Amino acid sequence: MLTVSIAGANVQPVFATGEETALTEEVNEASGAEQLSAAAETDTEEASDPEPEDRANSWRYVDGEPITGTAKARASRAFEQYTTWPTDVPGAVGFGIDVSEHQGEIDWAKAKAAGVEFAIVRCGYGQNEAGQDDKYWTVNADACEKNGIPFGTYLYSYADTVAKARSEAQHVLRLIDGYDLDYPIYYDLEENSIRNKLSETQIADIAEAFCDTIEAAGYEAAIYSNTDWFTNYLTDSRFDQWDKWVAQYNTTCTYTGDYSMWQCSSKGRIDGISGNVDLNVDLGAALDAHFIPGANGFHASPANGNWYYYKDGAIQYGLEDVIKGTVDGTYAWWHVSNGKVVYDTTVAKNSKGWWYIENGKVNFDANTVARNSKGWWVIRAGKVDFDYNGFAENENGWWYCEDGKVQFGTNDVIKGTVNGTNAWWYVVGGEVTFTETVAKNSKGWWRIVDGKVDFNCNSVEKNHLGWWYIRGGKVDFSYTGVAKNSKGWWRIVNGKVDFNYNGFAENSKGWWYCRGGKVQFDTNSVIKGTVDGTRAWWHVVGGEVTFDNTVAKNSNGWWHIQKGKVDFNSNTVAKNSNGWWVIRNGKVNFRFNGIASNSNGSWLCQKGKVNFNYNGTYTYGGRSYTIRGGKVV
Repeated sequence: MLTVSIAGANVQPVFATGEETALTEEVNEASGAEQLSAAAETDTEEASDPEPEDRANSWRYVDGEPITGTAKARASRAFEQYTTWPTDVPGAVGFGIDVSEHQGEIDWAKAKAAGVEFAIVRCGYGQNEAGQDDKYWTVNADACEKNGIPFGTYLYSYADTVAKARSEAQHVLRLIDGYDLDYPIYYDLEENSIRNKLSETQIADIAEAFCDTIEAAGYEAAIYSNTDWFTNYLTDSRFDQWDKWVAQYNTTCTYTGDYSMWQCSSKGRIDGISGNVDLNVDLGAALDAHFIPGANGFHASPANGNWYYYKDGAIQYGLEDVIKGTVDGTYAWWHVSNGKVVYDTTVAKNSKGWWYIENGKVNFDANTVARNSKGWWVIRAGKVDFDYNGFAENENGWWYCEDGKVQFGTNDVIKGTVNGTNAWWYVVGGEVTFTETVAKNSKGWWRIVDGKVDFNCNSVEKNHLGWWYIRGGKVDFSYTGVAKNSKGWWRIVNGKVDFNYNGFAENSKGWWYCRGGKVQFDTNSVIKGTVDGTRAWWHVVGGEVTFDNTVAKNSNGWWHIQKGKVDFNSNTVAKNSNGWWVIRNGKVNFRFNGIASNSNGSWLCQKGKVNFNYNGTYTYGGRSYTIRGGKVV
C-alpha cells in the first residue's frame, strides 16, 4: 500500500467561482468533502428507509441526486476542484473517471481519446433487486470492453444488517457475470442514515459480509468513502485488509492511512461526457500494491497479508488451479482461485485431476462425497474417482453415484453395497433413504424396510399411494383376494387394498365379509351379498361365511341357514345351539304354537320353539296328540 500526499503538486486547480476565492484559506485547513458532509447533515433530512428507491443522502447526494441545491452548491464550491487530472501526483499510475446513470449517454471513444485510462462504473445500489440496477450499467460496461478501457465497479450501500450486505454482494455478482473486471469491486459506504444508527463495529460487520461474499466468488473487494468516514467511522481493524478508494475534492488528500485510489474532483470536464464527472487517480495499489520483485510461487501479499500465487513478482490473477507449495509454513497442494489461495472446502481441478479441498488444501486421506458448484463427487484418496459407480458415503448419508457424481435426479430401487450390506436400496433424490415404504424400480414395486428391499415380506404394506399386497418382498399386482398385516385382513384388488369395498371377498381360507376394505372379524350376522357367484343372504360368523346348516339371526330376524345361506323355501323344524325352531319360508316363526314336522318327526312347538320338556296330550287342529319329551309318539 502507498500512503499518499500530494500537497506539493504544482497542478493549478480551477476554482468553481471567483466569488468564493476568499474561502481558500479556510478550506485548505480541512477537506472539502468533510465540509460538504457537514453541510449535508445540517440541511438534509435523512431518509429512514431509503430502499427500494435510490434516495442517497451523503456528502455527495441529496435524495439520490448529485448535489445541486443552493445551500449544497455553496458547500460544494467552498473548495478547490480540478477540472482535469493532476499530472504530478506521486505514485500515480493511471487517470480515470467513475460514472453512473447520472452521466447519461457517454461517448466512450471520445472519453478515451480525452485521456480516460480506466473507469469505475456503478452497477447499482442496495439489495439484489432488478429495480435497483444502475440503468446504464450494461451500456457503460459493454462500452468499456468495446473501447478497451480497463474498468471496475461499485455499489452504493444502504445495508444496515449483515443479511442485507450479503444481498448487496449478490446484487453485484449478478450484474458482473460475464465481465472481466480489471479493477476491484468497491463497496460505497457513505449513507448518512446508516452511519447515524450503527456503531463502528456494526459497520465493519456489514463491510466484512459484503467483501467476504465478493472474495469467495473470486473477485477483489475494496472500500470507497471519504476522509471523514475513513478517519472517524471506518476505524475497525478489519478495514486494514481491503484497498481503499478515498474521496477528497481538493489539491491534496489528507487521509493518513493506506489507500490505492484518490477521487480528487467531482467537477471534471471530459470530452464525450455532458456535464461534470468525478476524476480519479490510480496510485497503483489496485493493480500493483501486491507486487513482490522476483517473486515466484506462493507469497503473502505486502498489501493485505493474503497468500497468492506469483510469477515474476506479479499475482497471477485469473489463475484457477491446485498447486503444490508452501503457504504460511505448510507444504501442501493448495486451491488457487483468481490467483489467491482460498481456504475453502470444495472440489477443484488441476491438470492431474479433480481434488477434494479441505481448508484450502488437498486432503489425500479423504474418502467421502464432496461438492463444488458443479455437483457432488465421489472422493477416493483425495481425488474424484470418475470411474466410480455405486453407493458412496459422507457425513450426510449414502449417495448413489454414476461416473463419480451423485445422481440427485435418481429415484429408484438400486442394487449395491451400503454400509457393508449388499442389497437393493431405496434411493430418493440420489440419497439412500433409510425408511419403511413401498417403492418401485423398473422390475416392480418393493417392500422397503430400513432402506432396503425385504424379500421375506409377505404382508400388506403401505406407501403414500396406498396399501399393497406384498409377496416375497414384491407387490403382486396379479392378486385379488384377502390378505393380512398386523392391522387386520384386507380386500385386495390387483395388488392394492380397496378401501371403498363393502361386501364378500375370498382367499384360500374362505369367504370374508369386508367393510371399508377390511375384514370385519367382529361381525356375526346374516348378510346379503355375492359369494362364489351366488347372490344370497349368507351366514357370517367372526367375519367369515360359514357354509353351515343352522338357524342364525340378523337385525331382521332368525333364519334357516342351509349350506351357509338362507333357504327362503324352507318350511320345517331346524336347530341351532339354542334349540329347535319352527321355520316358515326360511324364517323362524316365533308366533307358532302347535305341531310342526321335519325329517325326524313331529314336534310340539310353543312360541316357535320345540318344547322338549312337554309330556302329555296336546290338541292341535282338532286332533289330540300324545307327546313324550316334546315329540309326537
